Amino acid sequence: MNVRKSISVLLAAACLSAGTNMFVANAAVVNPEISSYNNVEDSKTDEKIKSLQAQVKDLKAELAEAERRMIQYQYEMDDMQNSWQRERANLMEEIDVRDNQRKQVINDYEDQLASANRKIVDLQDQLSSVQKTNSSLSTENANLKKTNSSLTTENTNLKKTNSTLTSEKATLTSEKATLTADKASLTSQVAKLKSDAATYKDDIMRLDVNSDKLLDASDASMILSIYAYNSTNNSQITSISTYLKKK
Repeated sequence: MNVRKSISVLLAAACLSAGTNMFVANAAVVNPEISSYNNVEDSKTDEKIKSLQAQVKDLKAELAEAERRMIQYQYEMDDMQNSWQRERANLMEEIDVRDNQRKQVINDYEDQLASANRKIVDLQDQLSSVQKTNSSLSTENANLKKTNSSLTTENTNLKKTNSTLTSEKATLTSEKATLTADKASLTSQVAKLKSDAATYKDDIMRLDVNSDKLLDASDASMILSIYAYNSTNNSQITSISTYLKKK
């Protein structure tokens, strides 16, 4: 609000200065006529007075027009200020949303990875235990060949168990491959979210016209000053460096 008031005061001063220049320019024309008026005959007095009154009337009209333009410039600058603030708020909100999404994706990925790692450890323990059991049973089977007839059925059951474990191992291997693919996909998503966040940051920092890495009142003041200058001059400013040279 202080920046807007300061710009308003500067613009008002510029308009009044323009009005004063017009008044002085016209006065430069009037003064010779007033001087001449003192030396003419009485028959021309009324005509000169009317001419001076007409010029004064024109000057008042010009001052009124300058004041109207000043008010119009104030309205336009207020609109620009409000628009800039809304755009900045929208960009900051979008960045917050994207950052929250990125954090949520990372948290979900870490939770899934931790759960998968726990399952793999549990299944590896189970597989190791079963392998030990199978090894023990194999040794016992060698020692009990004399009773092979009675243990044939048990051996068959162990083979079935081993087949089931092999199938489970294959299933776990497939699940591990799926989790690996999911990890790659999530990593790609995280990279994209980081890239998007950087892009939005770059878009916002384009408003940092004085390159001080801060978005503050001085940036808005310079943008509005350039707009005011372009609105009142034939030669248009199209860059910050050009504007600084004219100051």
